[in-house]
Amino acid sequence: MPDKKYVTLTGMDGSGKNTIFQLLKNHFPDAVFIREPGGSPEAKIIRDVLLNEEMTEKERIKTIEQVS
Repeated sequence: MPDKKYVTLTGMDGSGKNTIFQLLKNHFPDAVFIREPGGSPEAKIIRDVLLNEEMTEKERIKTIEQVS
């Protein structure tokens, strides 16, 4: 059985997480990469809503309710 690893990248905005993520994807092309919240179309929408600074609180709630 191959030795499997679960690696997480954490850090402040602008700390280079996306850069490291891309380097790891290039170096380990057979690895499985995920982003949290993520893993499904609904989770991606929720992530995008939470990170969208231009949406009002009511718009966020309405969008998340539609996804649920």
